[in-house]
Amino acid sequence: MLRLFLILILSALSLAAADYVWPVKAKPYLSATFCEYRDGHFHAGLDVKTWGEMGVPCQAIAAGYVERISAGYWGYGKVLFLKLDDGRRAVYAHLDHFTPELEKRLRAEQNKLQRYAADIRFAPNQLRVEAGEILAYSGVSGTRFPHLHFEIRDTANIPINPMQFYGAIRDTKSPVINFLAFVPLGEYSTINGSQLPYFISIPGSGKKNNYVVNESILAAGTFGIEFNSYDVSNGTLNKYAIYKARFSLDDSLIIEMTYDQLPFETADLVSSHRPLYADLTDWRFTRLYQNGHERGLDFFLPSRDGYLRVPSGEQRWRLVLEDYQGNQTTVRGTTTTRRPVQATWYSAERDGEVYRFARRGEMRHPMKIDFQNDLGERFTPKTTYYNTKRMMWEFEFPTGAETGLQAISHGDMYPTERVHLIQPENQTLPNLKFDWVKTPFGNLLKFVTAEPWNFPHYIELLGHHDTLRLPLKIVSETEAESHAILPRDALKFHQFSLSATPDTSLTFGLQEWQTLLPGDSVDVELLNGSLAVRLHTEATVEMSNAYFEVDTLPMEIDGAVCPGFRITQPDGAGSVHGRFRFYVGTGEADSWHLYKRRGRRLIIANTNMNGPWLEGNISGAGEFLLLADTTPPALISHASGNNLRPGEKLLFTVTDNLPERAAAVRIQQATLNGDTIFPDYNPLRQEISYWLLPDMEPGSYILDVTLADQAGNRSVNRYQFYVR
Repeated sequence: MLRLFLILILSALSLAAADYVWPVKAKPYLSATFCEYRDGHFHAGLDVKTWGEMGVPCQAIAAGYVERISAGYWGYGKVLFLKLDDGRRAVYAHLDHFTPELEKRLRAEQNKLQRYAADIRFAPNQLRVEAGEILAYSGVSGTRFPHLHFEIRDTANIPINPMQFYGAIRDTKSPVINFLAFVPLGEYSTINGSQLPYFISIPGSGKKNNYVVNESILAAGTFGIEFNSYDVSNGTLNKYAIYKARFSLDDSLIIEMTYDQLPFETADLVSSHRPLYADLTDWRFTRLYQNGHERGLDFFLPSRDGYLRVPSGEQRWRLVLEDYQGNQTTVRGTTTTRRPVQATWYSAERDGEVYRFARRGEMRHPMKIDFQNDLGERFTPKTTYYNTKRMMWEFEFPTGAETGLQAISHGDMYPTERVHLIQPENQTLPNLKFDWVKTPFGNLLKFVTAEPWNFPHYIELLGHHDTLRLPLKIVSETEAESHAILPRDALKFHQFSLSATPDTSLTFGLQEWQTLLPGDSVDVELLNGSLAVRLHTEATVEMSNAYFEVDTLPMEIDGAVCPGFRITQPDGAGSVHGRFRFYVGTGEADSWHLYKRRGRRLIIANTNMNGPWLEGNISGAGEFLLLADTTPPALISHASGNNLRPGEKLLFTVTDNLPERAAAVRIQQATLNGDTIFPDYNPLRQEISYWLLPDMEPGSYILDVTLADQAGNRSVNRYQFYVR
């Protein structure tokens, strides 16, 4: 019995460690790796390099059977699923064409369905294959650039990292790290005095794999780690995802992340796991902590969320990044941690030459507060009142507080905090820059001055119906930050004021949005009345106010300027809907249409003519274009001649007078010598192709392709060729 048990264990280990055949008949190089960022999802496999070539043979990585083939314009494009005898599944996507037998089965199914999109499933072992047997040929279907997208899924159909089966790929290069970010994760947490992430540049890390950060990092409260990195490999210039990351404090592991598998239900969490910072767009950051929905990701060790909650003191930290071949890059440094200050200052009152100030918040540990003016001269309060949650001080300035008053709080358990309670009278007006910044706890106003300036301890937000006093946190002599508020609350205010001297307040304007209360509507006229937009919001209790802006957006097409408009909405605003009217006259009125930009494409909207007016519904923010179009799409052949051989491919480019709209051109009909066919179409590349089967009879052929754009313009494109 024991012998049988050992045999089963050794067999299982052998299966787990077994290498598969490389999926293409080419040297093993990659253009992308497992769990890289893709727009809206994680990359669930490897992108195998074909060096810009199409038609590279794709082979079975192990014995099994063809389980399924499918064809579509988007996503995987043409794809083949291979069920392996060990229970796993291999996926080959973005194919150009299958083997002749499979291609004939696909075309028969397309003719039966009378459409291009088709999905064929085969019975177990109906189409057996052996390791190394040709299944299909690489291409570009469903994507822009030639390569093979290759996945391996486990017996539960969960994508797993294929690199575990391909240890022979040569890679002696360590990962590259560009930036490290310490991120405050508590409402009162700060890094070096700021509530915003603190970024550390790692210069030259691609030339060495061990880096020491010498910067002083003071962390108050709970924080987490993010990093901006990529992996590199021998023989390519591509940037890849790393495989593993771990972070330690004082040699104790805090969190470890490994890209081994990717359940489909978590694939859309990529934007949360890989945030993008506007000023650092070269490569996305990776979060080494789990917040919110990320707790469902399988990348992290159990019971470790990556939130760094450490006692006051100094800690040595180490971040190690690793690729699948075990090449490592290490970054190390030290942090000083303190408890977060959970208190705010406010001016209680002023009675002639007597000033009163109060401080509310947590004071669980000893803290000393000193008072001084702008010249460094110390002041002693006339009276002090205090309890565990509140302290108040009275100061008397018989000759006025022309040199200002600062409060400096410090203690062994807290970071030093400096607050300007009274601004000095001789302070000049600042060259002030400010903007709303998004944080996990809401939006805060960040202030930056060109020269050192004594910021006040609060600002006053001003709206048409609301005012709000926000405490101001001094980050440095030239930077300050307000407390964060909810994005929808920030939209209520169009101005703020702050004191510059004891007797002077300055008012600055914020971006002011047009406002709609739930259930309200508004009319906006543009282009001297020839374009009218009516917007409204839903009248529901859950709806917040809708904030928006409408402006014109002309676009030049074929040398002519076409009218358009843009609806902009900030984060936190309720959505707007409505209708538009555009005066087109009585000429070619039926040729006018409204298009909405969606990524790289323009999508036509449903409209109708009402006399000389073009009318239709609009929904949500976006860019809209009004275009009169009577030009049909066309087809341009890539062939240098019209003599072809069996096994070659017909290739055409689809053109339209509006290039962005060519991706939405439809094949209404295609025939070959009068028989209906369904050629391959790649909207992303705006290409139509048709593979000539190897057993195609010699002779003369006429290909007719009818194209239609979104405006209904049609063209019949004929191409005659000869098969030798």
